[in-house]
Amino acid sequence: MVLDDTVFNLMRLIVTTGAVPEDRRQAVGRYLNELNGQFKIFKYYLGAEDHVIYMDISVPSAENNFNPELLVRLLAEVLEPHLEEFYPTILGKVLGTETDPAEKVN
Repeated sequence: MVLDDTVFNLMRLIVTTGAVPEDRRQAVGRYLNELNGQFKIFKYYLGAEDHVIYMDISVPSAENNFNPELLVRLLAEVLEPHLEEFYPTILGKVLGTETDPAEKVN
């Protein structure tokens, strides 16, 4: 997590541990851009050098007033449900197998 003296702080999540295969990068990039257009708090991107998918999460915090409770609630109430819904589709696009986002992973 990056904290500074602005109200805009970032937490970075590594979404995939390996590089997106070269032949899948364009399709994955299009899907990540679709997600970026839908969600303001999350921004997905492919690392320029390692081709791993990252997610930057905007964490609001007033100067000298970091609120850990807000961070925990953001993770539990926003980030976790988001990943449960969209991670299977992201992974399906990385692997070249499409996953219906309505299907839940058990």
